Amino acid sequence: MVLSAVAACGSDRGSTVPTTLTVTASSSAAQVAEEGASSTDAATPTTGTTAPAAPAADAAGGIPTHLGAADANVNEGDFYGDGGQAVYFRSPSGNVTCSLGFSKPQVPPACQARVSVQSAGGPHCDNTGLNVYASEFVGGVARSRCVTLSTYVGDARRTNPGTPYGGRVLDYGQTISILEVTCTSTTAGITCFDGAHGFTLARDRNAIY
Repeated sequence: MVLSAVAACGSDRGSTVPTTLTVTASSSAAQVAEEGASSTDAATPTTGTTAPAAPAADAAGGIPTHLGAADANVNEGDFYGDGGQAVYFRSPSGNVTCSLGFSKPQVPPACQARVSVQSAGGPHCDNTGLNVYASEFVGGVARSRCVTLSTYVGDARRTNPGTPYGGRVLDYGQTISILEVTCTSTTAGITCFDGAHGFTLARDRNAIY
Protein backbone atom coordinates (compact mmCIF):
# COMPACT_ATOMS: atom_id res chain seq x y z
CA MET A 1 0.00 0.00 0.00
CA VAL A 2 1.39 3.44 -0.93
CA LEU A 3 0.14 6.41 1.01
CA SER A 4 0.79 10.11 0.70
CA ALA A 5 -0.06 12.51 3.47
CA VAL A 6 0.09 16.08 4.65
CA ALA A 7 1.84 16.34 8.00
CA ALA A 8 -0.09 17.79 10.89
CA CYS A 9 0.15 17.81 14.64
CA GLY A 10 -1.71 14.71 15.78
CA SER A 11 -3.46 14.03 19.03
CA ASP A 12 -4.52 10.96 20.91
CA ARG A 13 -7.50 9.34 19.21
CA GLY A 14 -7.40 11.80 16.33
CA SER A 15 -5.99 15.12 15.20
CA THR A 16 -7.00 18.58 16.21
CA VAL A 17 -5.59 19.96 12.97
CA PRO A 18 -7.24 18.82 9.73
CA THR A 19 -5.11 16.44 7.72
CA THR A 20 -5.37 15.19 4.17
CA LEU A 21 -4.74 11.51 3.63
CA THR A 22 -4.73 9.90 0.19
CA VAL A 23 -4.53 6.13 0.00
CA THR A 24 -3.66 4.30 -3.20
CA ALA A 25 -3.81 0.51 -3.26
CA SER A 26 -0.72 -1.24 -4.59
CA SER A 27 1.46 -4.24 -3.88
CA SER A 28 2.03 -5.04 -0.23
CA ALA A 29 5.14 -7.11 -0.95
CA ALA A 30 7.32 -4.54 0.82
CA GLN A 31 5.62 -5.45 4.06
CA VAL A 32 6.83 -9.05 3.81
CA ALA A 33 10.38 -8.10 4.78
CA GLU A 34 9.21 -6.42 7.95
CA GLU A 35 11.66 -5.10 10.48
CA GLY A 36 10.10 -6.68 13.57
CA ALA A 37 11.74 -9.32 15.72
CA SER A 38 9.88 -10.94 18.62
CA SER A 39 7.89 -8.50 20.72
CA THR A 40 9.01 -10.39 23.83
CA ASP A 41 12.11 -8.18 23.80
CA ALA A 42 10.04 -5.11 24.75
CA ALA A 43 11.36 -3.24 27.77
CA THR A 44 9.73 -3.76 31.14
CA PRO A 45 8.65 -0.50 32.77
CA THR A 46 10.58 0.57 35.83
CA THR A 47 9.94 3.09 38.53
CA GLY A 48 12.00 6.11 39.46
CA THR A 49 13.51 8.91 37.42
CA THR A 50 16.35 6.95 35.78
CA ALA A 51 15.57 5.67 32.30
CA PRO A 52 15.81 1.89 31.88
CA ALA A 53 18.61 0.67 29.66
CA ALA A 54 17.88 -0.35 26.09
CA PRO A 55 18.05 -4.08 25.39
CA ALA A 56 21.44 -5.45 24.46
CA ALA A 57 22.08 -5.85 20.75
CA ASP A 58 21.02 -9.24 19.39
CA ALA A 59 21.90 -11.07 16.21
CA ALA A 60 18.38 -10.91 14.79
CA GLY A 61 17.59 -7.30 15.53
CA GLY A 62 20.83 -5.52 16.30
CA ILE A 63 19.11 -3.04 18.64
CA PRO A 64 21.71 -0.54 19.88
CA THR A 65 22.09 0.18 23.57
CA HIS A 66 22.66 3.88 22.88
CA LEU A 67 22.92 6.33 19.99
CA GLY A 68 24.47 9.75 19.63
CA ALA A 69 25.38 12.25 16.94
CA ALA A 70 28.79 10.58 16.46
CA ASP A 71 27.00 7.46 15.19
CA ALA A 72 25.41 9.23 12.20
CA ASN A 73 26.54 7.93 8.82
CA VAL A 74 24.16 9.77 6.47
CA ASN A 75 23.74 13.43 5.61
CA GLU A 76 20.55 14.69 7.26
CA GLY A 77 20.26 17.30 4.52
CA ASP A 78 19.34 14.55 2.08
CA PHE A 79 16.21 13.75 4.10
CA TYR A 80 14.61 17.19 4.44
CA GLY A 81 11.01 17.53 3.28
CA ASP A 82 8.10 19.94 3.49
CA GLY A 83 10.23 22.77 2.19
CA GLY A 84 12.98 22.11 4.72
CA GLN A 85 10.73 22.14 7.77
CA ALA A 86 11.93 18.75 9.04
CA VAL A 87 13.82 15.56 8.28
CA TYR A 88 11.51 12.74 7.18
CA PHE A 89 12.38 9.10 6.61
CA ARG A 90 10.81 5.64 6.55
CA SER A 91 11.89 2.09 7.27
CA PRO A 92 12.78 -0.15 4.31
CA SER A 93 9.41 -1.92 4.63
CA GLY A 94 7.55 1.40 4.73
CA ASN A 95 5.78 0.44 7.96
CA VAL A 96 7.52 3.02 10.18
CA THR A 97 7.83 6.71 9.29
CA CYS A 98 9.57 9.41 11.31
CA SER A 99 10.07 13.15 11.46
CA LEU A 100 12.87 14.94 13.31
CA GLY A 101 13.84 18.57 13.81
CA PHE A 102 10.42 19.95 12.90
CA SER A 103 10.35 23.75 12.92
CA LYS A 104 7.09 23.82 14.89
CA PRO A 105 7.84 23.26 18.61
CA GLN A 106 4.49 21.56 19.19
CA VAL A 107 5.52 18.72 16.86
CA PRO A 108 8.05 16.55 18.74
CA PRO A 109 10.68 14.23 17.23
CA ALA A 110 8.71 11.05 16.62
CA CYS A 111 8.05 7.89 14.64
CA GLN A 112 4.76 6.19 13.87
CA ALA A 113 3.84 2.75 12.51
CA ARG A 114 1.08 1.73 10.14
CA VAL A 115 0.92 -1.47 12.20
CA SER A 116 2.52 -2.12 15.60
CA VAL A 117 1.78 -3.48 19.08
CA GLN A 118 1.03 -1.91 22.43
CA SER A 119 4.07 -0.87 24.46
CA ALA A 120 4.48 -1.84 28.10
CA GLY A 121 2.32 0.64 30.00
CA GLY A 122 1.37 2.52 26.83
CA PRO A 123 -2.04 3.12 25.25
CA HIS A 124 -3.85 0.67 22.99
CA CYS A 125 -4.18 1.92 19.41
CA ASP A 126 -6.45 0.46 16.75
CA ASN A 127 -3.96 0.25 13.84
CA THR A 128 -6.40 2.22 11.70
CA GLY A 129 -5.96 5.41 9.72
CA LEU A 130 -7.09 7.57 12.64
CA ASN A 131 -5.44 5.62 15.44
CA VAL A 132 -1.93 4.19 14.96
CA TYR A 133 0.98 3.65 17.33
CA ALA A 134 3.60 6.36 17.69
CA SER A 135 6.67 6.93 19.84
CA GLU A 136 7.91 10.44 20.50
CA PHE A 137 10.24 12.52 22.66
CA VAL A 138 8.73 15.16 24.93
CA GLY A 139 11.22 17.06 27.04
CA GLY A 140 13.83 14.46 26.11
CA VAL A 141 11.73 11.60 27.51
CA ALA A 142 10.28 8.90 25.24
CA ARG A 143 6.58 8.07 25.39
CA SER A 144 3.99 6.08 23.45
CA ARG A 145 0.75 7.51 22.10
CA CYS A 146 -1.87 7.09 19.39
CA VAL A 147 -1.94 9.47 16.41
CA THR A 148 -3.50 9.74 12.98
CA LEU A 149 -1.71 7.96 10.14
CA SER A 150 -0.77 11.28 8.52
CA THR A 151 0.98 12.87 11.52
CA TYR A 152 4.71 12.18 11.10
CA VAL A 153 5.09 11.68 7.35
CA GLY A 154 5.49 15.07 5.64
CA ASP A 155 4.01 16.16 2.36
CA ALA A 156 6.16 14.06 0.04
CA ARG A 157 3.97 14.77 -2.97
CA ARG A 158 4.50 18.52 -2.78
CA THR A 159 8.23 18.61 -2.04
CA ASN A 160 9.43 15.55 -3.97
CA PRO A 161 6.89 14.40 -6.59
CA GLY A 162 6.83 10.64 -6.82
CA THR A 163 8.39 10.13 -3.37
CA PRO A 164 6.58 7.37 -1.46
CA TYR A 165 4.69 7.91 1.76
CA GLY A 166 7.04 8.98 4.54
CA GLY A 167 9.91 10.29 2.45
CA ARG A 168 13.27 8.73 1.78
CA VAL A 169 14.19 5.24 3.06
CA LEU A 170 16.65 4.99 5.94
CA ASP A 171 18.26 1.70 4.91
CA TYR A 172 19.31 -1.00 7.35
CA GLY A 173 22.57 0.07 8.96
CA GLN A 174 22.02 3.78 8.30
CA THR A 175 21.91 6.26 11.19
CA ILE A 176 20.70 9.84 11.07
CA SER A 177 21.07 12.58 13.69
CA ILE A 178 19.60 16.06 13.97
CA LEU A 179 19.62 18.35 16.99
CA GLU A 180 19.58 16.04 20.03
CA VAL A 181 17.92 13.00 18.41
CA THR A 182 19.65 10.11 16.64
CA CYS A 183 17.83 7.25 14.88
CA THR A 184 19.05 4.07 13.23
CA SER A 185 17.39 1.48 11.00
CA THR A 186 17.85 -2.24 11.71
CA THR A 187 15.89 -5.38 10.95
CA ALA A 188 14.39 -5.00 14.46
CA GLY A 189 12.84 -1.64 13.55
CA ILE A 190 13.65 2.04 13.90
CA THR A 191 15.47 2.87 17.14
CA CYS A 192 15.90 6.48 18.29
CA PHE A 193 17.64 8.06 21.27
CA ASP A 194 17.51 11.52 22.82
CA GLY A 195 20.25 11.42 25.43
CA ALA A 196 19.63 8.52 27.83
CA HIS A 197 16.06 7.92 26.64
CA GLY A 198 14.96 6.04 23.55
CA PHE A 199 12.47 3.83 21.76
CA THR A 200 12.25 1.08 19.16
CA LEU A 201 9.21 0.87 16.89
CA ALA A 202 8.35 -1.90 14.41
CA ARG A 203 5.47 -4.11 13.32
CA ASP A 204 5.84 -6.37 16.34
CA ARG A 205 7.98 -4.30 18.69
CA ASN A 206 7.08 -1.12 20.59
CA ALA A 207 9.57 -0.50 23.38
CA ILE A 208 10.29 2.63 25.42
CA TYR A 209 13.63 3.01 27.21
